[in-house]
Amino acid sequence: MRVLYTPEAKADLKDIRRYIGELLQNPQAAKNVLATIKKSVAMLRESPFLGAPISSFLPSHINAEDLPVSLLDYRRLVCKRYSVFYRVGDDAVYVDRILHGSRDFINQLEYRLK
Repeated sequence: MRVLYTPEAKADLKDIRRYIGELLQNPQAAKNVLATIKKSVAMLRESPFLGAPISSFLPSHINAEDLPVSLLDYRRLVCKRYSVFYRVGDDAVYVDRILHGSRDFINQLEYRLK
């Protein structure tokens, strides 16, 4: 199965590289984190359902029934301190966002769906 990165996911990778490499002044750590993320995402080619469905890790104050159905299509693959949010299609895996674990992923994904 193919793995396709959306423009937002590509921008997320650039932001991660920039933040760790430039702002934290650790370019080697930035390379290592990006390599780990890309290696994990590559595993989705063979195992597209590797990540957990979004409904299995929602914060306790959010009810899955209150979310748009399209948001429930997402799965999450954890890569160190980052989460890869993706959807499985008929012939491809679509990587939509790559967010730090401290980010409010629900709002980020809902914004993308608008």
